[in-house]
Amino acid sequence: PAPRCRQRTDLLSRKWVTQLLLNSCSQAVRSLSSSLLLSVVRRDNFRSIVLLELLSGLLKEAAACRGRSAELFGLFSKLLQDDSRKMYLAKKGFIPSLCALISNEVERS
Repeated sequence: PAPRCRQRTDLLSRKWVTQLLLNSCSQAVRSLSSSLLLSVVRRDNFRSIVLLELLSGLLKEAAACRGRSAELFGLFSKLLQDDSRKMYLAKKGFIPSLCALISNEVERS
């Protein structure tokens, strides 16, 4: 079981996703990467959850990357269109983290 799970998530490494979705050089790279990732996870709930967890862990970093995080937030939003994924994140304790991020952004403004 472990090798199969690893194969299903190899494309979803934190380093790779961060380098592409928060790329400082090219909006085109960020946009294409977002589309590619959505295609990879679209029909695979396991991969969708893995990507959702990865993106939720990158939100603080993305918030600090003003002007180059729209694609990451857009992808995150698309993944959350499914109510079961919203519930999953809520059960994992995401809401307090989200509130903290919002508070930080309000303070920075």
